[in-house]
Amino acid sequence: FKFFCENCKDQPVLVKDFDAGSDNASLRYYTPKGRLESTGEMRGKLKTGKWAYYHKDGESVMIEEHYKDDMLDGLKTTFYPDGSKTEVVNYKAGKREGESRYYSPAGVEIKFFTYANDMLNGPVKYFDAKGNLIISGNYKNDAKHGLWQYFEGGKLVKEERFPKPNGQK
Repeated sequence: FKFFCENCKDQPVLVKDFDAGSDNASLRYYTPKGRLESTGEMRGKLKTGKWAYYHKDGESVMIEEHYKDDMLDGLKTTFYPDGSKTEVVNYKAGKREGESRYYSPAGVEIKFFTYANDMLNGPVKYFDAKGNLIISGNYKNDAKHGLWQYFEGGKLVKEERFPKPNGQK
């Protein structure tokens, strides 16, 4: 099936191809000028499987994500226009779960987070633009917890423990 907008002339804004004998369909969304915006799969009215969203050129992938029963489930990867990764976040049943990594335009990892049930839980690390560790710590239920270490030039310069006793800052 092809769906057209009022001002699109012969350019469909959605092309939906159904699998014979099922309610599964492949979808391709376009701008009114014909540039590809996104592609994906649906089962009935629910997103399923891999979906891709494209940069303004309509060719390079901006976001690739995976769905199960209309909820993010699996890796969601975001890309810079040159194709290098900006972030990789894992989801389970619509919530962030496990490791997430964030990258600079040069491809250097600049942040590492650990999630459980959509909250920061576990180790986190921050790196400078060259990939050198600058902060290392842990979270428990979205709050800093335990030992946090701060580095400059590869050397430990400060340590803190969380939570702070008696409301100290």
